[in-house]
Amino acid sequence: RIILLGKSISSNNDLFSCEHEVISFDLYKPNDYSKIRLNSAIGFKAKLNYINNYLSDCDIEKLLKDIDTSKKIKMEYKYFLNALIQFDQGNTRYAILEATTACELCITHIIHVHCEKIGINGAGLCDQFYRSLGDRFNLLKYLGIELITPNPDKKITKPRNDLIHNRKLIPTNEECLEVLNEVKQYLNAYIPDMYE
Repeated sequence: RIILLGKSISSNNDLFSCEHEVISFDLYKPNDYSKIRLNSAIGFKAKLNYINNYLSDCDIEKLLKDIDTSKKIKMEYKYFLNALIQFDQGNTRYAILEATTACELCITHIIHVHCEKIGINGAGLCDQFYRSLGDRFNLLKYLGIELITPNPDKKITKPRNDLIHNRKLIPTNEECLEVLNEVKQYLNAYIPDMYE
């Protein structure tokens, strides 16, 4: 299975909706998400509809001849990739849970890095006083770390809590895409390098 991780998410809240000129892409092994690297970029035109991608026989042959799985993807992106896979399979509930877990790992990482710079025990703060996702967004504000989106409590924390507390059993595709869009912005800003 080939998984294409989009480099950007369009503003209309649709991950991949129209024809694009694709100039680069990343492939991942489905079990451990280690990156399959290519020595040269392959250009092709593809109709991208969510995660379904179509390559010519020639393109696939080029891909399979020259792969390298030496790079490992960071945990935050493993969860986010799994969220994209779950969304593709129609499992919006699990997609939101995986995406918001990726976000929590992401903001926890940036809190730890910031606290280390100013001589505070960030792990202790998170473990003892700021345990929930919403609390950690508040801690970002208290520490003076810029929030990437204007209302993460409404767009990220609330959808997650609605699922956990059974207020929303099956989110719509649109609701799921909105969460994926929000989380992707935090990953891009706080942990732009996907690989260890």
